[in-house]
Amino acid sequence: MFTSQKMPKRASPKAKSIHTRLLTEISNYVDPRVNQHQYDQTLHRLRDLLKPIEQKQSKNIMDILECLEKRGIIAVGNYSAIRDRLNEFDVELGGMIDDAVEEINKIENQNGASSSDSSFGDKEHKEKKDSEDHVGGASPKKRSKLGKPKYDCEDNQRGLILVFNFKKDRYGTDLDVEKIRCFFETDLKFEFELCEDFNKQQVIDKLEEYKKDLSSNRTAKGYYCFFIVMMGHGKEDHIMTADDDNNTYLEFDTSCRGAVTQKTVDLPDEPPEDEIHPPEVIVEKLTIPIDSDTLIAHATTPGTKAFRRHGDVGAWFIDAFIEVCKDSYGEDHLEEMLISVREKIAYGKHYRTNAGGCQMPCVWTTLTKRLFLEKP
Repeated sequence: MFTSQKMPKRASPKAKSIHTRLLTEISNYVDPRVNQHQYDQTLHRLRDLLKPIEQKQSKNIMDILECLEKRGIIAVGNYSAIRDRLNEFDVELGGMIDDAVEEINKIENQNGASSSDSSFGDKEHKEKKDSEDHVGGASPKKRSKLGKPKYDCEDNQRGLILVFNFKKDRYGTDLDVEKIRCFFETDLKFEFELCEDFNKQQVIDKLEEYKKDLSSNRTAKGYYCFFIVMMGHGKEDHIMTADDDNNTYLEFDTSCRGAVTQKTVDLPDEPPEDEIHPPEVIVEKLTIPIDSDTLIAHATTPGTKAFRRHGDVGAWFIDAFIEVCKDSYGEDHLEEMLISVREKIAYGKHYRTNAGGCQMPCVWTTLTKRLFLEKP
């Protein structure tokens, strides 16, 4: 049983922000709607740290983390009580904690708020991490690179973004488009295309056009990522197109349930240099799930409203996303930035209606690496 620990010196706002982000990342790491078994295992490992009455009161992972924080078992920069438990279960969770501790130590040391022996340093945790990092003779820095792969962006590659904007009864939506264009096209040099007020068939035709183009290796290799943005009125699993008078919608199936076995696609060990005359025999193949390497970010959770504000804000989700990306794309990968977007909208007083309404963005992802937004 863990007892309360003496709290470290008062943490800086930046360190507290990293701490909050880490707890959110751990809480959202496993989506029970996608993998209930893995979620229950994570819940069980953390719940063992609680007293019986606390176990009954804690319904989810965030409840447990908040309880541990109140008792001083975890604090800003000190997560040794949960780190080993989570790392044994999933090294990615352990890595998330290690990264957060490193960030916090750096900030506090720069501020002169901690010494090498302070609780922010979490000396025992650091020694254990260094020991693990040196297994097999690999340096910590090298192991970090090997353990955290990212999607490559070659010198001659750029990003591609396709924006669908359905303007009916959505006043001020041009501001959202301009924010997206300014960041992606002007700042990051993405190839940008805007499609406004398309009907259902036009949307399908445009997506088929892109699908055909990107199915060609020669075309696809010019891009390192492809964004599709859809802005319009919608329901839980629909978005209205321009011909909504006929009740036609573009439907997205965001569920991840059923008894169908996931299919795979083959990846050659080395891609053919000549697409027209490929080698007759591919000696070795790697197969990956056909749904891999995709991320879907929704402005709000199922069944709830997404808001916009006239003036210089526009759609809350677009406003927060572009603002976070501009501040952090050089350091954080896409999923980290989306966590910051959720935090910004969830806690920001700026994102509230006059009647107290709010929204919570959510993400469905099968990304297998870290995606960093990069300039060509």
